[in-house]
Amino acid sequence: MGVISQAERSNFLRQCWRTGRWGDGVGTLLLPLRMSLYGMRKDVLRPRGKPVQSARLPEHEAPPAFSKDIFPLFGENAPAVMGDNAMDLQALFAEVDSQIQGIYRLAGGRTVRLDIANLDALEDAEDHHAYHRLYWALRYAMAAAYGHQHAGKALAEALPQWMDGRWSDSAVAAWPYTVAERIASLTSILFWIGRSGGSATASLVVPIKRQVWSDARQLSATIEYGLGLHNHLLNDARGLFLASVALADCGQAASWQKQAFEIWDEYFPKLVLEDGTFAEQSSHYHVLLSRTALEYWLACRRCRRALPTGFESRIESMFRLANELFRPDGSLPRFGDNSPDRTGQDLWGLLPAAFFYGLLKQPPRHRAITPLTVFYCGAAPDLPSCPPAQSSLVFPKGGFAILRSASMNVEVAAHGDARESVGPHGDAGRGSYELWWKGDVLVREPGSFFSNTDASSRFYQCGEAQNVTSLDGLPPVITRQDARFLARWYWPEGGVWKSLPGAGAEFRCEAFSRLHPGIVLFRTWRFTDAGTLAFAERIEGTSRVRFESRICLGDASWNPASSREPDLRHLLWTSADGSSAQMDVSAPHGVAMEIAPCRFLPDYGVEKAGRVLLLKGTQRLPFSWTIQWKFSPGGAV
Repeated sequence: MGVISQAERSNFLRQCWRTGRWGDGVGTLLLPLRMSLYGMRKDVLRPRGKPVQSARLPEHEAPPAFSKDIFPLFGENAPAVMGDNAMDLQALFAEVDSQIQGIYRLAGGRTVRLDIANLDALEDAEDHHAYHRLYWALRYAMAAAYGHQHAGKALAEALPQWMDGRWSDSAVAAWPYTVAERIASLTSILFWIGRSGGSATASLVVPIKRQVWSDARQLSATIEYGLGLHNHLLNDARGLFLASVALADCGQAASWQKQAFEIWDEYFPKLVLEDGTFAEQSSHYHVLLSRTALEYWLACRRCRRALPTGFESRIESMFRLANELFRPDGSLPRFGDNSPDRTGQDLWGLLPAAFFYGLLKQPPRHRAITPLTVFYCGAAPDLPSCPPAQSSLVFPKGGFAILRSASMNVEVAAHGDARESVGPHGDAGRGSYELWWKGDVLVREPGSFFSNTDASSRFYQCGEAQNVTSLDGLPPVITRQDARFLARWYWPEGGVWKSLPGAGAEFRCEAFSRLHPGIVLFRTWRFTDAGTLAFAERIEGTSRVRFESRICLGDASWNPASSREPDLRHLLWTSADGSSAQMDVSAPHGVAMEIAPCRFLPDYGVEKAGRVLLLKGTQRLPFSWTIQWKFSPGGAV
């Protein structure tokens, strides 16, 4: 049935026989049969109702009588859009124009021509969820507030059609996370209706409040505790809090708010590591949950509540890492899963808001002011100039390392979580990295995503899709899918980060000890001078292994440096302004190199064609290999 990858299964069985763990080995051999029997039993016993664990709600309870007042969410509502007329609204207006023509951006960055009467035809369930999360309606509301000629009318026509009750029996629309996201969208729509002051959407206020009331009642009874320690709990609390302040004239608001703070207070500190990294092993989810942390902080400020002891400093550290991950051009290296909720660009403007409130101590490196900034701040804050960025930063608990050559504007971001297991949104890319120079990604972290309906999700989370080394087909961590079926004694230790003198960092990975005791992998990145980046990988041990390593070139135009003698050991990249970079690979004897096609994921739902440089060969440990990149701003190297 393929429940365990072949390489991991073979190695696990070998270790079972070697160590005398016969029961674990036999259990693994019988796993396909066990899974078939489990599937048949599940089909027979599966409940036929909605996949939502609902507490009993009062039937036919009429909604309260709501006023047309729009209450502030995090602070006092400003009367109109002000101080933010200089922001670039071109992308927002273009998306609204497309929606009016029937083309919607749904999950992540994927756009589809939407047949609302046939949502079940959507291939990815996340697109179905995204429609019911009403992100599209929020875009109408923001654009209307900023003067888009047709957005207000489109919102006034489309949103009541969604709220007319046709989705009351939809299991997708009733999914707790989707309900929480919808509450966030609807309460944000109220904010933008209040900001616009337009008559076209004023009639929506009371119907929106009724929908939020209905959703909050449902969400309060279906909190996703069954997922364990997970970001969904924080998002459920977010939905309840936003409902409580948007419906300040509702008698149930106080109980929703109490429930929200109880969840946040208990679970948020457990999901943020000591260095401020969000614990689920994804750069995108880190930024997304930094947004939720800002809302938690603002909610405590609004309600005059104290955060858990020491947690404000954790939030500050979260934004410090978010500021390091977001580069000056707004791009974001995609370690771990991409979220279907928001693209990276949807989160532009978050860092200026965090700086405005003092949670980000340095001015944001990406300085775009967006409607998101105004949503939190009320107006566009003034930003001082950025000081020079640090040349080397390591977040050892979460496994992020950032290196820079400031004078050349070169950045390397690397990730290798120090923990032994893969988190809810992590992948097998332990020690993967991305190289960026002046707005171009020269070596790309391919990204991954989680989906129950898209089979390629498993591939993108495995080692074969990441910038990592594999030995005998094993990636540098046991994947989450494989770990479910493997005994804990088999799990190796994680890794350790160390800062090196100057602009350098080292990642030590113990994961290959599950193949043979004593195998340790070291990866180092170091700027040897302003225009030269050196990478080295050393693998210690005594056995003979099949070695494979991948360097995703993405869509960067790397070509052999010499047209007369094509040699993949020496590649050259040039840009339109005459800048160039040369990549020199020094591999051990017996390792072959080739460039092959690949795919990468700049956002959820967006898949692009690229190329990957592959190194393959059988080697006797120990051995090492290196890469050097030389950057020239003025033309040929």
